[in-house]
Amino acid sequence: VIEKGAFISSYETAKNVTLVNNNIHSFPMEELFSFTNITRLDLSLNPLDAIDANQFQNLETLEYIFLYNVTSNISGTFQNLPNLKELHLEVNNLNHIPSGFCKTGSPTIELVGLMSNDITNILPDTFDAVNGLGIFLEDNSLSSIEEATWRPLLEAGVFLGAYFNPLDCGCEIAWMLQEGSQDMLNHVTAICSDGQNIHSLDPSNYEEC
Repeated sequence: VIEKGAFISSYETAKNVTLVNNNIHSFPMEELFSFTNITRLDLSLNPLDAIDANQFQNLETLEYIFLYNVTSNISGTFQNLPNLKELHLEVNNLNHIPSGFCKTGSPTIELVGLMSNDITNILPDTFDAVNGLGIFLEDNSLSSIEEATWRPLLEAGVFLGAYFNPLDCGCEIAWMLQEGSQDMLNHVTAICSDGQNIHSLDPSNYEEC
């Protein structure tokens, strides 16, 4: 357990707070606002009891959040982080994430890592529509790439990594194979549950969808 006030002498100077693999069960998230120059927080590989993502909101200096393999009990949303570049939430056994969960508000967001969770569905308005953003959802439980969620993101230039998901490549993905949709398809890496690469699918098979 990290006690409240444990970092009081570093509030104004600490830029990189890294506490990886320390068997920490509790971290005083409410004190993050006291770190006036923090750019990087890494609590990965700690068995945290819970994380309230709302505690990160409005941390204007924060650029990197690493919460790899920490807890499945993550509430709130990672919003209002205007300078965030990377958000890592891999290997947390997450299965449901709410709308707005990773909508950071950062125009320079580059990466959102959600690999190796148990996510079954992504709701619209979950991520920032920022050109060049990579959203990595490999090794989850997604059965479809929903148009309502992903079309606005792919049209904005977001890249989606979705290998190792049980994707149903039926009519649900016809929207990505229509004439004029090649640019969107080029921003997706995925293999269907039957083993076909999404880029090998024949658009003519979807004309009646």
